[in-house]
Amino acid sequence: MLRPMLLKKAPPLSKRDWLRIQSEFATYPFLQLKNIEPYPETRFLILTADDFCCARCIDAGSMLGFSNGIVNTFTAMTTFSGAAETIRQATTTHPKLNIGVHLNITSGYPLSPKESIPTLLDKDAQFYKIQHIMARLKRMSLTELEIELRAQIEEFLKSGARLDHLSYQYNILALYAPFFEVVMQLAKDYGVPVRNPIAHSMLDKTTFKKPGTQVVGRKLARNFILRHPVKAVRIARHFKSEWMLERLQQLKEREIKHPDHLIDYFYGNPTSQNMLDILNHLPPGTSELMLHLGQNCHPKELGKGIDKYYLPYREQETAIVTR
Repeated sequence: MLRPMLLKKAPPLSKRDWLRIQSEFATYPFLQLKNIEPYPETRFLILTADDFCCARCIDAGSMLGFSNGIVNTFTAMTTFSGAAETIRQATTTHPKLNIGVHLNITSGYPLSPKESIPTLLDKDAQFYKIQHIMARLKRMSLTELEIELRAQIEEFLKSGARLDHLSYQYNILALYAPFFEVVMQLAKDYGVPVRNPIAHSMLDKTTFKKPGTQVVGRKLARNFILRHPVKAVRIARHFKSEWMLERLQQLKEREIKHPDHLIDYFYGNPTSQNMLDILNHLPPGTSELMLHLGQNCHPKELGKGIDKYYLPYREQETAIVTR
């Protein structure tokens, strides 16, 4: 299960306070959670390093974040060569490291035989790029989707590591309601929590600065609407805000654990001030802050489907959370 940190409610942090908190992170956990009396303003924080296993430089940045006591969990992409062995080595060396599967149908290479998932693949029998998936959502078989996502989880289990949770690359598996049905079934089958399907930025548009996730998402949506207006109308109902909130209710009804909030404001704006703002304004409950770390990255190192443009930001994110 995801292991959160506890952040006590406090006035705005000074740089001195920030250094103190970093020192406390190094001795995580602060307190035994069973000794904490819950109260309405309690905040818990999970810091997750996404995209483990897709490039050595990203793995190095993720491990640096964990070694510095900042990162709680990793999300691993098992659609890259050697992923199971990378996970095995990491969890053998660091038994307290929690790793989940970063489910995806856009990056790396499919693990299922191409004959069993034809609607998920392009003419070269590879995953579609994220900018092309929107136009094909209605044609993608949910049965085939389950086959591929289950194969990704089973590949993880070959490592011998304990499966911590499920999350989603580009969030398309959470935002498109039929896809999320498949994810919820897998979460029940394997008995693990899932990432909150709704980013906090979609619900709160005033507290924080607009995150890079919204910039990327809106660009993809705008291009899709311009190129395929009829298809956009047909699938629009699956992306309405009331439907998204319904997904949280479904998780509750099916007793699938998940963080109360997914904090995506650090993506695309990795500055010290932004991190302080996020920590100072965390909503009550358990929040997951997703990180995209990397160390000494070169574009040629990146695996198929991993954005090269974000490399400088990965370096900045790593510098901020580990300094």
